[in-house]
Amino acid sequence: MRTLMSSYMSNEESKHSKPYGKCQNCKYPRIGLLWCQPCESNKFKNEWGRWTSGVTVINAFIQEVQCTSQSACQIIEWIPYEDLTNVTFIRRGGFAKVSSAIWSKGPLLNWNENENEWVREENHMVALKELNYSSKMSKEFLAEIKNHANCNGIPRIIRYYGLSRNPKTNNYIMVMRYAPSGNLRDYLRENPTLIHKGALPEFKSDFPKILKELITKCWDNNPSNRPDANKIHESFLEMCHMSREDFQYHFKNLPPFITNTNWPDDQKYRSRELLPSRNIFSQTTRNYVFSSDVVSGPYSDSNILSVNTTMS
Repeated sequence: MRTLMSSYMSNEESKHSKPYGKCQNCKYPRIGLLWCQPCESNKFKNEWGRWTSGVTVINAFIQEVQCTSQSACQIIEWIPYEDLTNVTFIRRGGFAKVSSAIWSKGPLLNWNENENEWVREENHMVALKELNYSSKMSKEFLAEIKNHANCNGIPRIIRYYGLSRNPKTNNYIMVMRYAPSGNLRDYLRENPTLIHKGALPEFKSDFPKILKELITKCWDNNPSNRPDANKIHESFLEMCHMSREDFQYHFKNLPPFITNTNWPDDQKYRSRELLPSRNIFSQTTRNYVFSSDVVSGPYSDSNILSVNTTMS
């Protein structure tokens, strides 16, 4: 999973970012803004003797993440419980107890070259997810914390700052970004005009019919009627195999550099560049919020602490 995450971040950087130059210290190419992986790893290694979770497995896990992270937002730390103040209970679920708190030191932002120290967002409000029965160090608990760490840095996924431990219960606590909107069910209840049963945005008149049909199927109220990933993939492959005339018919409003290209009649196109989906959607659906009534039935766990419904 971390390999997949690293691949994702590398692809995004290669597409959208400029070179970050070389590190002033070791002259090694930076992989992000003010981020040199060898130097950042050494900074964390120098701190390893100053903290401990008390458990070798947890220490090793945190250290591994710190050595392989590609930006500050992927870093996790061991957070002493005494650094968490104003702990306020919010809700108890089937798998965890959720509270809010103030983290006095706060998360890492960047390294101050002049002061030779980390810059932090002090007195930062966080969410505490205390996992039930986690004092036993089960495989399920280790899988839970690793999965969260692997997703750190992915857009629209709530940030995971690190681990702590409740001295009274000995249960481990996942320290995460606080979401004022609460869990998903709270958000649905407080935003009925944004997300509502059966309420879907309308398509503009010039929206490609072939895409409209596919999206409508994905919005079906009955999940069993929605196409799976293979069906969606097949649909896009069919679009890639269209003739020039069919493609121009379905996508009339694409930029001229695509629709006016002099294509050979007998050639089939398989390139990803054939369908610039970003251009298609940005011209026709930019102001919409897409949603579906996907939550039903009773849930005892408040796993989802934040929902971001803004399209970019």
